Amino acid sequence: MPAQSITADIEEIKSITARIAKELGEPPAASHLLTFLKLIFDNLKSYVLIIGADNTILYMNPAVAEGMTRYGLKCNVGDKCYKTFYLKDSPCDHCFAKEAIETRHVVFNSLESPFDHKQYLSICIPLIVNGVSGVIELVRERNDE
Repeated sequence: MPAQSITADIEEIKSITARIAKELGEPPAASHLLTFLKLIFDNLKSYVLIIGADNTILYMNPAVAEGMTRYGLKCNVGDKCYKTFYLKDSPCDHCFAKEAIETRHVVFNSLESPFDHKQYLSICIPLIVNGVSGVIELVRERNDE
């Protein structure tokens, strides 16, 4: 995985965070943290999903819906990720989200889209809040040049 790809993501997040913080006038209080994170995720060009331990899509940023629309498909909160993104009737044999939840480590993977056959980088970040497990998944097209 090229370092400049991750660096570009980090710089994009820093830039969006700074812009939103400037618009809010000060760093957000804890009560506004979820709104703040949603604003950041909604403005990223990469696909951002929050997926529950049962493979249910709990959140997706606008980039996900726009990307799926290109293939004449819809992606909705409440859908199962394996059905939407891999056209399967049951969870994937080696589910990267499940691995991240079970190991409580970030999981990096390369995958091929069944829609455009391009290679994508998936980063699954375990998210465990009040005993409820899930992942934040960032997906972007690989650019190994």
